[in-house]
Amino acid sequence: MISSWLFKGSILNYSNERIHRERLERAFLPWHQKIWHASLRSLAEFPKSVLITVMIRGCLNLLATQAQSLSLPKNDSQISHSDISTLEFVVLIPILEELAFRGTLIHSVRILQKSMQAHVPASLKGKVVEWLASDYARILLVQSLFAAVHLQTNYQSTFGSVVQTLGIFLGGSSCTIEYETTNSLMASTAFHITNNALVHGIASLAASYS
Repeated sequence: MISSWLFKGSILNYSNERIHRERLERAFLPWHQKIWHASLRSLAEFPKSVLITVMIRGCLNLLATQAQSLSLPKNDSQISHSDISTLEFVVLIPILEELAFRGTLIHSVRILQKSMQAHVPASLKGKVVEWLASDYARILLVQSLFAAVHLQTNYQSTFGSVVQTLGIFLGGSSCTIEYETTNSLMASTAFHITNNALVHGIASLAASYS
């Protein structure tokens, strides 16, 4: 079924049990295998991210009152800013973002979760507290902040910004899942670099024919 294929690698098709199972399978792989598998996984997930974004765009377009409600950014490109080079977009930015979000933020959230589990009275503990302290909740929080940081303000409509944010949330969640299941910053960085390289390559190819 196309829906199961489409969301197979996204956060929408994960659970705490699946995260734990994949962590047991992948966390102890050699580092070079983690990087290789992450790169291949990024190649496999990229077409899905594009298709999901197109689907979201189409659905929102049905709700729009004007045909141009989902217009592209005014400069017709999200990444071809004059102040961002190919090397920065494909290599430097992914490395810095992985250090910030998967290397620092996710560990801070883990500490908060452990503190919550330790200090919340037993009488108040329940399914809500258990869920808030779970791997799944941590991924959702980190990915929500990641998508918020990437919120585009140069769109001509709110719908365009919604599409961009949802696309980054769904596509970028794979990086967080990659880190959570491998416990390797190199693996999530390899995934991120591969994804950005694909985005840049397709955007450059499209621009050359426009």
